[in-house]
Amino acid sequence: MAEKSFRIIGKRGRQRGQLSNPQDVLFIRHPQSTLLVSDTINQNVQMFSLDSSICTGILTTTNPKTLPLRRPIGLSTTNEENSTCLVADYDQHCISRWQIDSENRCRLIKKFGQQNLLGPKGLCQSEETNRIVVADNKANSICLFDGDGTFLHRFGSRGAETHQLGGPHYVRFADKNDDRTIFVTDFYNNSVKLFDLERHGQLISCFGSLGNDKGLFQAPTGLAIDYHRGYLFVADWGNQRIQMFDRQGIFIRIIDLSSSLDTLYGPQGLDYDPFSQTLAVANSGKHCALLIHID
Repeated sequence: MAEKSFRIIGKRGRQRGQLSNPQDVLFIRHPQSTLLVSDTINQNVQMFSLDSSICTGILTTTNPKTLPLRRPIGLSTTNEENSTCLVADYDQHCISRWQIDSENRCRLIKKFGQQNLLGPKGLCQSEETNRIVVADNKANSICLFDGDGTFLHRFGSRGAETHQLGGPHYVRFADKNDDRTIFVTDFYNNSVKLFDLERHGQLISCFGSLGNDKGLFQAPTGLAIDYHRGYLFVADWGNQRIQMFDRQGIFIRIIDLSSSLDTLYGPQGLDYDPFSQTLAVANSGKHCALLIHID
């Protein structure tokens, strides 16, 4: 069954409103309905209006002593009252916190993790405890920070065993109201893994293996969860598709965009908006973002 509707945001280029190898997407509802898109080649994070699809701002800093974003990848909301977001910068080995005002003006608040991270990609912050979980792709591990950015601990090691990691990409808390367990996409091990944070990263379960049949992966990347309906969305990078599972890892269906040839190519980060039932995709190979309505 093909999805009834989807929308393309952005196109290839180096100008404002254009993208080159986008890596992650993030819905922000306040102060305006906005989609953030991280762009590694253009070295920025752009803001697009969900109403008009027009670029309304760019995360940047005017402080000459502060390096701009170099290779931004993962994006996450925070639990602060003001509209803020977290950005994982792979090349600067850090996480930066940004504030966005009602005029879409951006201010860099702080950076953290430079002494602890080698190459961060996906990240998320708990609504319960404010803990921040980061997939340190280059270190093949998962790092935990408190809400202020203080390093807590890490777990994980490089390898092909079920409990090990091979290039972790993106992370999501398994439960919206409970931050004890975390899903991780394991890129080189072609699987999605569930870890227990309270037991220092003990493996709970794992699903997926190499292949192109339903439920199999060729290098999974992005993750998003519809917590209300219990859907887990996984970007299957090598197979050029997005698969839907329940939170036990049971395959449900493939998000089918076959009505438009070659629409999806190299999908990376995902985000899901429960209010509009919309899945956002960083469509890196096509240098754009996609908004897909999920029935």
